[in-house]
Amino acid sequence: MPVAVYFLKQDQSSLLSRSRKGNMIAVDPEYPDPTDPTWKAFRLAFNEIAVLHGGVPHINKTRDGAISNLTKTHDPESIRRFLQIRKQLDPKDLFLNDYFRTLFGI
Repeated sequence: MPVAVYFLKQDQSSLLSRSRKGNMIAVDPEYPDPTDPTWKAFRLAFNEIAVLHGGVPHINKTRDGAISNLTKTHDPESIRRFLQIRKQLDPKDLFLNDYFRTLFGI
């Protein structure tokens, strides 16, 4: 299975940065057929193992894993601040979809 591996420098400027706590290595398994149901099962299992070892889900790439683990792996104050700013900039929730409602428990 192809795997993309890359390095991320610490980034404290973004409230939802995966590398907020320090430099990190990202490991992203790739699969040629994302509609294959075994791929989703693998991706979810991979995310659970990664979180057990300090991994942080990528919100865009591992949507299922992110929904299960975002609040476990990100700083609660950063999430609170992000949601506060989001509400200030979008008071009528025009840009809030079902995915982000579920992700943040809104």
